[in-house]
Amino acid sequence: MSVLHNMSIARKLTLVILLICGSVLLLASGAFVVNDLLKFRANLITRLFTMADLASFTSDVGLVFQDAKTVKENISLLQADRHIRLAHVFAEDGSIFATYRRKEDDQTGDGLPYNTLDEYYFDRPAQASVALNTPKAEAQLDIANHDAYFFRSGRLEVFKRVFYHEKPIGTVYIQSDLGEFLENLIAMGIILAGVLAVSLLLTLLLGRQLQKIITTPIYCLVRVMDRVCETGDYSPRAEKIGNDELGSLAEGFNLMLDKIEVNNSEITKLNTRLTAENLRMGAELDVTRRLQRMVLPDEDELQQIRGLEIAGFMQPAEEVGGDYYDVLQCNGMTKIGIGDVTGHGLESGVLMLMVQTAVRTLQEYGVTDPKVFMNALNRTLYNNVQRMNSDKNLTLSLLDYREDGCLHLVGQHEDVVVVRQGGKIERIDTIDLGFMVGLQADISAFVARKKVQLEEGDVVVLYTDGLTESRDLGMRLYGLNRLCEVVSQHWQKSALDIQRALIADVRRHIGTQKVYDDITLLVLKRVPLDTQTANQTTGL
Repeated sequence: MSVLHNMSIARKLTLVILLICGSVLLLASGAFVVNDLLKFRANLITRLFTMADLASFTSDVGLVFQDAKTVKENISLLQADRHIRLAHVFAEDGSIFATYRRKEDDQTGDGLPYNTLDEYYFDRPAQASVALNTPKAEAQLDIANHDAYFFRSGRLEVFKRVFYHEKPIGTVYIQSDLGEFLENLIAMGIILAGVLAVSLLLTLLLGRQLQKIITTPIYCLVRVMDRVCETGDYSPRAEKIGNDELGSLAEGFNLMLDKIEVNNSEITKLNTRLTAENLRMGAELDVTRRLQRMVLPDEDELQQIRGLEIAGFMQPAEEVGGDYYDVLQCNGMTKIGIGDVTGHGLESGVLMLMVQTAVRTLQEYGVTDPKVFMNALNRTLYNNVQRMNSDKNLTLSLLDYREDGCLHLVGQHEDVVVVRQGGKIERIDTIDLGFMVGLQADISAFVARKKVQLEEGDVVVLYTDGLTESRDLGMRLYGLNRLCEVVSQHWQKSALDIQRALIADVRRHIGTQKVYDDITLLVLKRVPLDTQTANQTTGL
């Protein structure tokens, strides 16, 4: 079918015409051939019975007076028909009284040379077409009182009763080959093939001329379309040929070109404005991206945190991400934050900067009560979101860490993964520790705090849903279980090595698939105060 789809319209029309005409001719010719063959068959039977009737008429006296020589001379007249292979005149008792055999058959011995009428009559192979299932008694009754014929394998046989003064005195048997039937069939096949060939040739010649009535307007449209596509010039117009559907199509096509030509100048102006706007937005995004990089904790800050290795990673899905993480140290207390603003892009990036600023401000002013801290942060973000007329909000968890390994967790975000000695995994659900920030003015009733004690070698993994919901080409999620499995295999390594192993595994999972959401990861590991390695942050 793809070959037909790729054909030109002219060829398709020609093929359709040929198929329709050929099908009609085949059906009509087939009906003619079947009708002619049936008539020829009936005529063949009638003619053979006529010969048998003539032989019966000339053989009755010979049968009565037992003059076999006269009867044989009479039936020898059947040699005038070259298709008569064998003829017998049987006496009343079924024995052969006189015989005629075609010369070539006489030499080969062909023709079923049986000795009695019953043997000829009841020699009925599978090809017999008359009285095949007739019981023997009924068949004998047919011979005794009626004429009969059979189409057997490659021959036609007739049985004609001979009467003298209405008394049966014998039977005439004539056997003919079907050569004449086959000759007639071959002749009709040749005639039919010639008629079909000539008809299809005429159809092809006429179809090629007549299909131009349809294809010429279409090709005219195609030429104009190609010229417009190649040059971008909308001034050419298609010629309208006739007032049929194709004429209406050409008229509509020209009208469309008129409207495109009118609007083209406006589109050009809009494109110019859009290009300028894109440049402006690109500059704004670049500024925001730089601000995000600037507010991330640097290596020097992380080195000052005693007893804790920290490795961070952030990869935005677009130019500006909506994920947040920060590490702040003030008055001997380290505050670690991770959050995820709904969506991504410029607006989410701006809201992330607001969160970072508000957290640092509250930290600097010594706000330590978790409910007060989270509610003040929420109110600040809520008021700004309302002023921006935005529907953005974020999940946010804050962790307060002390050098003795005590970790206080507050705020609603993804599960916190804690890896103990030996790779044992603990998952802390934060759903009951807070509420979405920026969604309503007061969330103090939802804020709670959970204490976690870290021993030397314990690891804490913080992340955003962009990591666990990363998809491969089959759209399968990376998942929290796989994250825990990778971390439990590398827990004994440094925080940076754990972070690198986890990000490498995520990238293997994603492969060439598009990254749909920002990916942020923060790995914390408690180490002895005198063996701390370099803390690092990567991403963006």
